[in-house]
Amino acid sequence: MAAQKTGVVDATDAATEATRRTITPKAAAQWAVLALPVLVLGVMAWRHRYIVDDGFIYLRIISNVLDGDGPVFNVGERVEVYTGVLWVALVALAGLVTPVSLEWIAVLLGISLTLAGLVLGMLGARRLLAVAGLGAGPGSGVFWLPVGAIILAVLPPMWGFATTGLETGLTFGWLGLCLFLLAGWAARGAAGGAPAPWALLLLGLGPLVRPELAITSVLFIGVVLVACWRTTGWARRAMILAWAFALPALYQLFRMGYFGELVANTAIAKEGTKPRPDMGLRYLRDFVAAYWLWFPVLVLAVGAYLPAALAWWRDRAEARRLAVLLVFPASAAINGGFVVLMGGDYLHARLLLPALFAGVIPVSMVPLTRRFALTLLALPWAVVCLFVLRAPSAIFPFDDVDGDGTVTAAEFGYYPGSPSTSWYDQDALYMKSAFMYDPYLLDVPTQPQVALPTLVEGGIGLDGYYFGDALPIFDLNGLATPLASHMELTRRGHPGHEKSLPTPWVIASLTEPGTDVSAFDGIQAERAESSAFYGPLIPIETGAELARQTAWARAALQCPELAEFVAAPQQPLTPAVVWQNIIGAPHRTQLRIPADPEAAYRQFCGAGTPAEVAALDAAS
Repeated sequence: MAAQKTGVVDATDAATEATRRTITPKAAAQWAVLALPVLVLGVMAWRHRYIVDDGFIYLRIISNVLDGDGPVFNVGERVEVYTGVLWVALVALAGLVTPVSLEWIAVLLGISLTLAGLVLGMLGARRLLAVAGLGAGPGSGVFWLPVGAIILAVLPPMWGFATTGLETGLTFGWLGLCLFLLAGWAARGAAGGAPAPWALLLLGLGPLVRPELAITSVLFIGVVLVACWRTTGWARRAMILAWAFALPALYQLFRMGYFGELVANTAIAKEGTKPRPDMGLRYLRDFVAAYWLWFPVLVLAVGAYLPAALAWWRDRAEARRLAVLLVFPASAAINGGFVVLMGGDYLHARLLLPALFAGVIPVSMVPLTRRFALTLLALPWAVVCLFVLRAPSAIFPFDDVDGDGTVTAAEFGYYPGSPSTSWYDQDALYMKSAFMYDPYLLDVPTQPQVALPTLVEGGIGLDGYYFGDALPIFDLNGLATPLASHMELTRRGHPGHEKSLPTPWVIASLTEPGTDVSAFDGIQAERAESSAFYGPLIPIETGAELARQTAWARAALQCPELAEFVAAPQQPLTPAVVWQNIIGAPHRTQLRIPADPEAAYRQFCGAGTPAEVAALDAAS
């Protein structure tokens, strides 16, 4: 028995000694260096965790999904108020299977996906660059430097947008996964054929992550098609496309049938196809200048991309690796260029971070050889950025998101009896202007279809999430209210907040004919004060002129096309309605309503003067 015991001990000692010999100081240093950017990003993302108001919009929609009311903001109104389809699905799934609150699910999932994207991107970069031609082939023993990963890890906007309740963390995770998949496919060479169907499915998810990432998915699948063109026939090429875009195509069909439009209502509210390059360039400059970002980007371009591209340029055996290496910065340039062309965003750096991540991640780690030695120049910048470089104080139009650990609605001051919620004490119509803390209680008669209480406001996130489906919200900025989102854009203003619905349309939509509009004089004064931020689509009036504008708006809303448009989201969803939504989606998406009520009446009803307007004119 003693001899047997000694044998076991000897075997254990031998295994321990073998492990010690395997984990050399160099290997330990390698693991430590590779773990450093992941650790830094994880710690800083946690320290700067936060949920912005738009994040709470997502959470109200997800709450409705979990309650069985569908992916809507106001129960019974089919309006697509979200941008990240997969983000809604993932958070809802996590909320279904865990007891954790939705706020914390959004934060923890955002951080986890951000770190997963960074790790997968680093693994993908190693797959891509671990070749003998770069001095990093199998068995080379080369040391890997996570230079690109460090650049991402020390950048302050990465910390804040790892959370915020938005889909940005999912974007990072998806881009890292795509690099990992494409690098593995490229490493197999021409004999490897196309990626597996499940991989194609993942590569095609871009438009479900964020709409503009459709460009990225098209480029990724384009690389696969071009690489496999000579070895595949038309049937196989069609199958590649079918697998890649099956889920986006199915969701598009659902969107048209359920919501009745070709794009999300948010895209219409923000006029996502109207160029505004002057503001976009300011948005880009705001991001680049704050962190001297031109320097690390230049270092990676010259010190990492250029050496790898030159080594593979004439080597047909490495054509796939070269294509994968270059498609990411190409997608970054196109995606970032589109964001700049469209005017950027109201949140500092947010919409440019995916482009930066895509451009950096293929060289997130590089072999530390003479060929890539120039990348070491990025390390001093990283130290300065980590400890010194910060965006200027948050001023419009580009708010900085520097999370302070505030996550739950209660931490934002939303709890029973708090100042943020105590105003809600009766079934009535309430209205907030742009920067009001307490809403006006409007003692006016409302139309029969208006559920009371109803809140009219622009910042719909926190109020919407806290009160839930007990409080329908009429959204002045149009994210949740198609009447506002489909207004014609008559002037440019704060990015993403350019269509603040004029008050006459609000009165006409919610109150009974003959309502005394003087109840809205205080609101009009508040809206006039905030006009520099929420640019008025028409002049802000009170008294007799407001009453006249309202009369024109009431008449316009009775025009058959407008009446049908406003009522459509509340119709019961029958097969006939689904079909009408699908065939009518192109027209409904393109529909725009003049902000001036008289002009809207003329467009949709024709000539003449409505009786209510004529009566006001006769009395004046």
